[in-house]
Amino acid sequence: MSSNLSYFPIFNRSKLSDVELQLCGKVKRQGTATTGGFRGRVKPRRRNRRWRNRYRNSTRQNENSKGSSSLLKQMYLDLGQKKFGHITCGICGMVYTQAESDDEDSHRLFHERFLSGIRFSGWKNEHVLARYLDGRIIVVLPTDHPSRVKKILDIKAIIDDQLGIPHQDVEPQNWDCKTFLFIANTKTVAGCLIAEEADKARRLLPSKAKTNRRATTTRKQSSSQSNKTRHVKKYSTDAVCSNLPDWCSDEEFPVICGVSRVWVDARHRRNKIATRMMDCLLNNFLYGHVLEKSEIAFSAPTADGNAFANHYFQSQSYLVYHQ
Repeated sequence: MSSNLSYFPIFNRSKLSDVELQLCGKVKRQGTATTGGFRGRVKPRRRNRRWRNRYRNSTRQNENSKGSSSLLKQMYLDLGQKKFGHITCGICGMVYTQAESDDEDSHRLFHERFLSGIRFSGWKNEHVLARYLDGRIIVVLPTDHPSRVKKILDIKAIIDDQLGIPHQDVEPQNWDCKTFLFIANTKTVAGCLIAEEADKARRLLPSKAKTNRRATTTRKQSSSQSNKTRHVKKYSTDAVCSNLPDWCSDEEFPVICGVSRVWVDARHRRNKIATRMMDCLLNNFLYGHVLEKSEIAFSAPTADGNAFANHYFQSQSYLVYHQ
């Protein structure tokens, strides 16, 4: 047996193939498919942040431009057609745009509600004040059932829309006005009068309202000469805040009742409905006391309301109050 011993390894230690190293992530392939060059581990190249941010900003701008371009829409084409632009309905008085589906649908609903009127089928145990051939007048008190007060508030909202008064949400338990309704024989509300308690009012001076505003300084100077002469003051700020007319006297007069709203349906006007409601107000506002016309004041009237007040009080200088 020879002394020189030779050892043979059981497992041969061989290098991994290039493909296996590439799968392990230790080698990055270089070159084309024909050359198939490889080399060892390579650090990844870092892109410049400035160019990367510029690329991102450009992509965002492109997306925003696409979104804004999609919002642009051709609305109308004026080709000389007859039905084009705004028009005012001769029956209901609504201004809408022709050939516009949304406006036409809104006009149709408003027109149907205008023609049908405010429906009122009636209640049991109504407070009927007067009966006529064409209808009856009832009064709704603040102490009535909340369902009746809620009906009055719904009617008031419709009237405010027609009069152009901003709508204010009022809870039924906070309602403290007396409402006089004229119910026609067609079971619709033909007229409405809302009255509340008032203590002070001022006299409207329409003749002064037509003069030039620059003459206010001369009026103040002339009024300061005599204390007995009642001068006129222009309430430019108070007229907007407290619903006072533009021109009214400084002197205040005591009143008992304030008429907040007087409204008559357009189809029932010229039938003395507002006059009959005012007469019921004089006789039934206070128990056991008949009011005089000098004890009633109007809120800031519209053009039609001013014409009615001039006719009812037989004077253009009636009393007005702020709510």
